Amino acid sequence: MIRNDLERRELMTERVLITTVGGSRVPIINAHRDMKPKYTVFITSKSRENQPSSSDSVKNDGSTSATRKPAKETFTAVTKYLLATSKEQNEMYLSESDLVAVGKHLLNEAGKSEQSILNQLQLQEDEYNIIELDSPDDISEAYSKITAQVQLMRQEYPHAEIVIDITGGTKSMSAAGALVANDEKVSLSVVVGKRPNLDKVDDFSRARFQNYGVVELRREVRRIQERLYGRDYPSAVELCQEVLQDVQNKHSKEVEQEQLVEKLEQLESYAKAFRLWDEFEHDAAVKTLEYLGEAALQLRLFGQEVAKAKRLMIGYYNDLTKPRVERVGFELAYDLYFNAVRRGEQQKFDDAVARLYRTLEVLGQLLLLNRHGIRTKWVLVAELEGKVSAEYYQAMQKKCNEQGVMETALMDSIKLLFEIDSNLRPFLKGNLKKLRGLLGSRNQSILAHGFTRVDEKVYQEFQEFVREFIVEVDGLVKNKPCLVNYEDRQFPREIIFQS
Repeated sequence: MIRNDLERRELMTERVLITTVGGSRVPIINAHRDMKPKYTVFITSKSRENQPSSSDSVKNDGSTSATRKPAKETFTAVTKYLLATSKEQNEMYLSESDLVAVGKHLLNEAGKSEQSILNQLQLQEDEYNIIELDSPDDISEAYSKITAQVQLMRQEYPHAEIVIDITGGTKSMSAAGALVANDEKVSLSVVVGKRPNLDKVDDFSRARFQNYGVVELRREVRRIQERLYGRDYPSAVELCQEVLQDVQNKHSKEVEQEQLVEKLEQLESYAKAFRLWDEFEHDAAVKTLEYLGEAALQLRLFGQEVAKAKRLMIGYYNDLTKPRVERVGFELAYDLYFNAVRRGEQQKFDDAVARLYRTLEVLGQLLLLNRHGIRTKWVLVAELEGKVSAEYYQAMQKKCNEQGVMETALMDSIKLLFEIDSNLRPFLKGNLKKLRGLLGSRNQSILAHGFTRVDEKVYQEFQEFVREFIVEVDGLVKNKPCLVNYEDRQFPREIIFQS
């Protein structure tokens, strides 16, 4: 047998109702009778002299609004009275005494004393509380006081389901109640039924739990997308996991139709893969991207090339006697460049410039290894005699260790390439001056040799130089594919969902 939300919840042992109260008592009465709460909190406007308030609806018998027009039923009753009176007296006009009687009857019908909510529900003092708002149109006050009541009820009734009903009260009170329901992860209810007029729901209305889950999940998807846009992958992973742990409580037809759970799972896979990739765990990132199938195919293929290049480079550098047989892919340098750009997009300019420096250093290592079989960690200077200028050879000898080995950093690698690679020499000569200038700015960074921060201007100049440098090298050594072919492999800042 299929049960609706309210019937399912009736199986729970306890329930606490927090309800916003307006001028009409009917929806509050119906919500309470439907939910049968153990304890009720009424959120009302504050009682003021000569001014009606929803607090009066809860506590006092009588009319709930000084400005409310008599109901249609009242006019019907008065009309019947007049017709009956005219018929009995066989007259088409009323005497003064009749008018007095009509007035009394009208007052009796329109101002008929309606019992307060407390009297109708027969609530005892220990079964309810009334929280009055100084300003019922202040959403901040309503949010604060409703939140405080939710937290208090959690302490007082730790095993109860807390429900916020937002049928009554001002628009601000209802909006605040919905926000609290979302933020505090409690149920939301609205009393629904036929509306014979624009004033209120009829007496046959009943409480219906609202599917706020679909709204919340849509918002969570947007929040995760915002973190991905900001390149905050660890935070995106954390939020995905938090939302998915609680997603079973938000299951509904609408959630299924919009495939929100599937979207969250896709976002989680992307966020995990990007986090691993940013931490240079390329193999693990590629494996995570496999779960996304065709949607992440191009990224996965690029990641595989980066991982392969890194494995080859590690192998050649771990065994310095191993001959260079297989070419190492330049994807390793491209990936470092993309990584640096992501840091720049996060305004982490010192970090970005440090990675751009490392990009050039890796590019030099790749050129020396692939084109000349030289490892920058182990340069045998004696083997270069006659291949470099005498002046440079003497300079290299001064940097040798006892074994005649020199380890080259970025500028030494560039100088060595300038000496031994005639194809690259003109290009390197034309860029050495600008490179030295940029490295001077980089060396002032606290992540290099100085104690100052790199500003955005320096980063932009460095980033543009490195990109142009790589593109020119790609053309000179005929790299296929090259950086330009891979630029669409930069991590997307917004995920386009695959159905």
